[in-house]
Amino acid sequence: MGQNHQVRIHVHPKSSHSPRAKHNVDQIRDIMNPSRGIRDDQKRRGITPVDHAAANARAARELSEINRLKRETATIEQAKPKVPKRYLQITSKVSVALTSPRPESPHHGTYMRKNQGKNIAVIERAPVQDENDAYYNSANVAQKPPVPSIYEAPALLPRSNKDFVRENFDKAPEFVKAVKARPTKDVPRTEPLGAIPAYLVGRKKELEEAQEQARLARAPPSAPPGQRLVPEEERLATLDKLRTRMRELEGELARLPLTMRSLLSQQKRTAIEQGMEQVENAIRTFSKQKVFVVL
Repeated sequence: MGQNHQVRIHVHPKSSHSPRAKHNVDQIRDIMNPSRGIRDDQKRRGITPVDHAAANARAARELSEINRLKRETATIEQAKPKVPKRYLQITSKVSVALTSPRPESPHHGTYMRKNQGKNIAVIERAPVQDENDAYYNSANVAQKPPVPSIYEAPALLPRSNKDFVRENFDKAPEFVKAVKARPTKDVPRTEPLGAIPAYLVGRKKELEEAQEQARLARAPPSAPPGQRLVPEEERLATLDKLRTRMRELEGELARLPLTMRSLLSQQKRTAIEQGMEQVENAIRTFSKQKVFVVL
């Protein structure tokens, strides 16, 4: 009874760096600060999320720039003149002539200065280079003298005080008398004096015939025997009544049943269709400009 009993308790301390402890910490963090999506999960794992919106915008700008360059290139290509393939290796003669040095003129020489040879009528020509121009280059051809300057021109005559308008006005009666005194030539006439030319008579006859035809066209046609012409007011009123009757028959036909098995329903449908046909013919008749009815 007097013996002391000792109880030993073996405690295994858990290290804070164990996987189980880390898992508990992660769970507490998730509870206190829950994840808002896959990007938060990547950030917690040390991964930088990709900004797809910025990448798409950058790709769109690059694609737009590529398309713009393509359009500009296509416009430049269309503006270029289309040259056949067989002319691609041929050099333009105009470009060769513009780039090559110009040859010295064979007729190049010393020219006269101002007023140098005004007192001579014949001047020496340049040396003859072509036998075909021997005549024009010879010294026997007289040259045009130089144009005199304003100081060498001859003086003008003094201004006259003569009134040419008044002089012409005074001479006008004499000119009229002279014209009237001239002998007149007899012009041969095909028609006697005072007679109307034949072409005017024919034109007048054609005009009278055209007027008569127009008058006959405007005149109301005569009614056949036993008939009369319906006045315009009566024709329009009758046409209005016929159209109203046609609408009534169409309403009656629409109110009939779709399946008509009885004989009475079939007879009624036939009567309505016949009435519609008669009204339609009457509308067609009274729609004309001239309508004749039996007396």
